[in-house]
Formats: sequence, structure tokens, C-alpha cells
Amino acid sequence: MTRATISVVWLFVLLPGVCDAEAALQWRQAQSGGAGHGMSHRAGANGILLLGGDGASTEIVLPTLEHRHLAVSDGHAVLRPTGFDNYHLLLATRDSGKRHEAALRYQSFSGRPSGHSPTELVNSSKVSLEILPLPLPREHSRYLAGTAAVFLVRFHGRALARHPIALETSNGTRLFSATDDSGRFFLPLPDDFTSAAAAHLQRVPADFALATRMEEEGHAFYTTLSAEYFRNPQHWQSSRYGRWIALAGFMVGFGLLRWVSRRKPAPDVRRKGAA
Repeated sequence: MTRATISVVWLFVLLPGVCDAEAALQWRQAQSGGAGHGMSHRAGANGILLLGGDGASTEIVLPTLEHRHLAVSDGHAVLRPTGFDNYHLLLATRDSGKRHEAALRYQSFSGRPSGHSPTELVNSSKVSLEILPLPLPREHSRYLAGTAAVFLVRFHGRALARHPIALETSNGTRLFSATDDSGRFFLPLPDDFTSAAAAHLQRVPADFALATRMEEEGHAFYTTLSAEYFRNPQHWQSSRYGRWIALAGFMVGFGLLRWVSRRKPAPDVRRKGAA
């Protein structure tokens, strides 16, 4: 049996229903279209939703690793400035007997420099089963469709090799795979946006969620990591258009040069031998 076949079998054994957005605890962008006060472009005007959040505890983890309570009203996270910039973590957890669930989402905020690297927040111990981005997109950057991203799955701090993981996007894509021998998962973000000519639609993101499950001593652990991703600018930026723009600029410059030369006064030239 090939490794790919084994991974598929594991997925059906270990991940029943974990990609069901209505069943899994998961953060999701409500709607993009502008930055909220005190937050970067990654926090849309209508904020962040917590799906399947009944009975869950919610908190925000600051870049300093301080944990604060995060209010959720009608499923919407109440995101307020924390006074610090850079990435924060939205964390939802729920324990019911032998079932343990967690949902994570890294969100960029505006504020004064915290003096801490996002790597500290990512690497800190937060929940038993966790999916870590390696690394988070840098400031003013973002996840793009058609580009690769890397994640690590760990359980109680140790990497999980050849462990099943599932992807679901808000555009309807579902993919199933497994981590490699080092516990890493290399994800080519799906290019599942519909074509859109309007410039403002090109800036509207979709959401993706990674999900996995682990069982140990009769306990079941579920976790999701969600983030937004954008259309790849290469879809509407073409080198062909760039060449036409350059040619148009050359023609305009050449015409302007001829116009200027015609307006210069003619030189005072006298016939040879004239008095």
C-alpha cells in the first residue's frame, strides 16, 4: 500500500467530519472590505466569526504572550485595540469530557511596537494539538492563491510525522493530505477564485482552514487553524500590458520632444559674404 493510500485511509479513520464547518470549532472572516479601528487590513470591517462556538472559551494572546479574555457577541469576535502592533492570536477552546477542541487564528493589529517577534507567539505552547504556520506572512504581506505555504503539526510539543491533515476553503475547495517525516505540511494554496475584472473584487480575500485530529488514551483532540488568502496579482498583472504601457510612454515622450524642438527659435544664420 502506497503512502498516499495510507494517508487517505488515516483521514477517513481519524478525521470524520472534522472539515464540516458547522461541526468544527473554527474562526472565519465575516467579510473583508476595510480595516477596523486599531487593526490592520487583515481585520475586515465586519470582523471575525467563531463557527460552532457554543460553550467555547475565547481569549486573545498578545505578542507579549499575555492572555486576555476575548468577548464574542452573536458569533462575532469583539476585536478592540490592545495597544500593541503585530500578530495576536485568537484562541477558542472547548473541553467536554474526553473531547478537546481548539480553534486558532493569527490576526494582525496596529499599535505601538511590542518588542516581540511573531515567532515567539507561534512557538509558544498554547494547546495540546496545534497547527503552526512556518512562518506567518511578514508585515504588509499575505497568503496568495497558487503559492506554497508551510505548516507544522505538533502534539504536546512534539512534531507529528505522517499525520493526516485536511484543508477547506470558503470557496468550496477540500483537500486531504498528510505531514512529512518532520511533521511539516507543504500546502499549495488553491487557486479557486472565480474570475473578476473589477479591481475591488481582486482585493477581497477568501478563508482557508486546516484541520486535524489526534487520539490518545481515550481522549480525542481536534484543532483548526484558519487564515485569509488573496487572489494572486499575477492574474491581472501581465507583462504584455507592461510592454504596451512602456511603448505608449515612449511614443508620448517622442512626440513631446518633437513639439519642444519645433518651438525653439531658429538660429541666426547669415549668408556667407553678406555685409
